[in-house]
Amino acid sequence: MFFIIEMVKIYSLEKKFVKFEKEAKKVVKDILDFLLVEKADLEVFFVSDQEIKKINWKYRKKEKPTNILSFSPPHDFPEHYLKENIGEVYLAPDFILKEGGSIKKLLAHGILHLLGFDHKKKEEAKKMEKKEEEIVVALGF
Repeated sequence: MFFIIEMVKIYSLEKKFVKFEKEAKKVVKDILDFLLVEKADLEVFFVSDQEIKKINWKYRKKEKPTNILSFSPPHDFPEHYLKENIGEVYLAPDFILKEGGSIKKLLAHGILHLLGFDHKKKEEAKKMEKKEEEIVVALGF
């Protein structure tokens, strides 16, 4: 028998972000379904601009806030866990909304990163942008 494991955990590190949790959980599940991801556990964190700035500095050596950061699980996770956990996404709602961005679109962006998409090279960026656009159109973001 085959079981689909799809556990999405949403954490708001500030009370004012709790209002985003329910919709974010649905959006993440819709994105995973659209991408035909059969097994996935992931965590989404809503954090302040200050907190994402700290994370951005610690892991990317960039001393400024950003809208989103995605982290794949480390390669030394036990094998049974690694197959299900695709990683963590950190979003800064205040920064996103101040910049006129969309939490839904950025969730798609972050999940694509966790699934191996990237935009460091021009060709990779085109593939990622195309897939993001497919998600946005299909799911009405």
